[in-house]
Amino acid sequence: MYYPHLLFAIGLSMVANDDLISLEMRVKEQLSALKHKCVLILIAHYNSYGKAVNYIINNFTTLDILSGDIDFQFVGYSNDKNKPIESNQKAKDEILNKALDDLKLMSHDEKISRVKIMELRDKLNSLRYVSDTYDEDYPGDTRKTKIKSKRLGTIWFIESKFSGFVSDLNKATNGKYNYSGGCDLVMIPFINKELKYDNCKVYHLDSIVNTETNLSLDGFLYGIIKIIKNEEGRWTIPFIYCKSFKDALYDYEQCVNSFVQLYDSSNQRGNVKRLKIEALRLIEDYKRPFMFMRRKKKVLEKAESILSDFRKEYDGIVFSAIENEIDQLYSKATSNVLLPSQAEVKQKLITDIERHLHWKLTENFFFISYSTKDITKAELIRKKLEEKNARVWIAPDGIPQGRDYASVIPATLRSTKNFVLILTKNSAKSQWVLREIDSAITNSQALLRIVLADGFTINDFEDYEELKFYFNKVQISCRYEDIIQDDILFNKFMN
Repeated sequence: MYYPHLLFAIGLSMVANDDLISLEMRVKEQLSALKHKCVLILIAHYNSYGKAVNYIINNFTTLDILSGDIDFQFVGYSNDKNKPIESNQKAKDEILNKALDDLKLMSHDEKISRVKIMELRDKLNSLRYVSDTYDEDYPGDTRKTKIKSKRLGTIWFIESKFSGFVSDLNKATNGKYNYSGGCDLVMIPFINKELKYDNCKVYHLDSIVNTETNLSLDGFLYGIIKIIKNEEGRWTIPFIYCKSFKDALYDYEQCVNSFVQLYDSSNQRGNVKRLKIEALRLIEDYKRPFMFMRRKKKVLEKAESILSDFRKEYDGIVFSAIENEIDQLYSKATSNVLLPSQAEVKQKLITDIERHLHWKLTENFFFISYSTKDITKAELIRKKLEEKNARVWIAPDGIPQGRDYASVIPATLRSTKNFVLILTKNSAKSQWVLREIDSAITNSQALLRIVLADGFTINDFEDYEELKFYFNKVQISCRYEDIIQDDILFNKFMN
């Protein structure tokens, strides 16, 4: 017998590698054996001025204890009992070298494609250059700010981890979720052992606390916890075991009645509606008097077939019912609030950025992407561009007070027409720089300009698997040493 369960994952696990892949692995490990799956992620930037963020931080211990066995965590937070694990590069290299040796032996087997061997070799080599944390080569403020939890101790907020996760979530949802600051609750269904990012729902918690409403933020969050706990063990879809016809069909009828009730409280249509009709018809059928044994057997087989089909639809229908309950709760909490549209939220963010910059994002400007280990090179490129009266956006100076990297950088990348990458071995292995390249290509019509520095060459792209993909998108490349010494080459680079 299966019991439904809802993981209340407010954020990520407080362990190393707080990213979307870690979340997926964790969800699949903990929920795959259960029938009812859903993930709620609380995205709350520690330094935001929003009242909702302050509420979450001030009530961390209360919510943590009240939620009980519901998984209650934060994006970008880590506690002192579970600090990020330092990578052991030597051990990693030994494993990679062993794998490469094994691959070399496999290459002597004529049955294995030579092309496939080369592809595997390149992928293994590329692993040497992948950064293990968001902290390395991150252009933002990586200072750790802390809060206290009675049960978990000191909780540290690390902006680089927060920003990295938000960036990955934006990409996974195909832009459906855009963080614009403040505090959001993101709900993602886990159906048929997969996280369905495209079906995510977003609840803006700042909308609840900024005006007088029928339900406080405290009541809204407690209401969600109640919904989750009420659903645990409520719905079951049993198998029909060998027992008397009467007992077996009684179990079937109880299951169908519960499922019909669940169906009626959800938004499911199509195949599930057909199953409901078939199930109710079968109940009427087996209640007929004087049924022969052969007919009883067929009824039982049909009943088990319908239950089997119910199981296939179960994750989706339970998620839909839960979604409806939370939607109703959210509507009650925001009934007296005029919620801003997504377009208005984006425009407010852009307005804040433009006030800080003193120029419009619609103007022609250069976005400089770099590793913090190469900041002097990035600043010199910036200086030379500004001497030519060009507009330049660069972190951290381009971040308005009260805003954060997770919202400002994506918004700026969507507007830029000139993406400048300072490419060194430092930036080539920076996951944050790779995110910026991907966003520039995906979200805008930016011209990609690469400045090769510290001996990095075009041929070095072969050693970096992800960079190889982006190389075909590059329109302009030059050597750092050339353009900083030759104004003619620099002007050519700009234009």
